[in-house]
Amino acid sequence: MAETEDTTLYLDIMERNCHRINHLVTELLQSTRMSELNMLPLGLNMLVEKALHLADDRLQLSNVNVVKEMCDPDCMILADEDKILIAFLNIIINGIEAMKAGEGKLTINTWKDAEKVFIRITDNGSGISPQNLAKLFEPFFTNKTKGTGLGLTATQNIILQHKGTIAVDSILGEGTTFLISFPIDGESQSE
Repeated sequence: MAETEDTTLYLDIMERNCHRINHLVTELLQSTRMSELNMLPLGLNMLVEKALHLADDRLQLSNVNVVKEMCDPDCMILADEDKILIAFLNIIINGIEAMKAGEGKLTINTWKDAEKVFIRITDNGSGISPQNLAKLFEPFFTNKTKGTGLGLTATQNIILQHKGTIAVDSILGEGTTFLISFPIDGESQSE
C-alpha cells in the first residue's frame, strides 16, 4: 500500500515538473519578444503564498523550514500572475535543490518603501562561487547535471518585463539571496 502511495506521489511530482518545463520552454520562446502581459493589481504576499503552494511537494520531500516575514497590509503590484509565479517558483526550487534535505531554511521577506515593493528570498544552501554568480542569468549556464540553464534567464526576463529589478548575492557554503523589487501600484494601496 505504501508503495502505491509513493508511486502516486512521484507521478504527481513528475506531472507538475512537466508543466513547469513546458512553462519554461514557452517563456524562453517568448523571451526574444515582449509578450503581452495580463497586468492586474495583485498582492505580493498572495503571490508568494501561491508560489510556495506550487513548491509544497518539494518543500515537504526535502523537509525545508520556511520562514516568512511579510508586509502588512499586503504590498500591491501590477503583475501578470502566471509569469510572476514562474519567476518566484524558479528561485524557490533552485533554493530547495541547493539545500541539504532536513537542514534547509528558506526565508522570504516582503516590504515596501514610498516607490517600490521588495521581496527577498534567502536559502542556507551550498551557495554560488563568485565566477558562477557573474554568469547566473546567462542562457544555458547551469551547475546542475540535469539543468537546462534557462530557469533564471526566464526569471530575469519576467522581472524586467514587470519593470522590476533582480539582484543576487551568495556566499559559498552559506547560501544565496535574491532581492527583487517592483514599482509600487499606488492606486491599489489601501491607506
